Amino acid sequence: MDKRVLVRLCLLLVIPCAAGAVRPDPPADVSGAWDMTVQAGGETAEVALVLRQEGERLTGTYRGRMGETGLSGTVRDDRIGFSVTLRFRDIAFTVSYAGTVEGDRMTGTADFGDGRSGRWTARRRPAAATNCARAWIRRTASV
Repeated sequence: MDKRVLVRLCLLLVIPCAAGAVRPDPPADVSGAWDMTVQAGGETAEVALVLRQEGERLTGTYRGRMGETGLSGTVRDDRIGFSVTLRFRDIAFTVSYAGTVEGDRMTGTADFGDGRSGRWTARRRPAAATNCARAWIRRTASV
């Protein structure tokens, strides 16, 4: 067999195997307690997040001036997206958040579903506060 043909055959076998061996980067880890600031329409709101992450799946709690509610979303690479359903008086509305994770900080945009939007930033709480938040999650999950 010609040497060039042998090299080509090896390349045809090795390249697909090598391509299959490449794994995507795991998503950013956002588990824990976060302090979030939402700015929209000239107003600022402070929100407390407690996030739980399993792979790309995101769940948790969202606590702000309209009360506390669950959240769900995803984390892919360094991108995060989640939504919450809030109630104002007797009207329920969904707010969708999309952003980027950079270590212990996140930034992004909020879509209020009625044509209004805003910007948000979040900062992970120090480990001691996160441990307290995790203990709170365990207690409330078992109720």
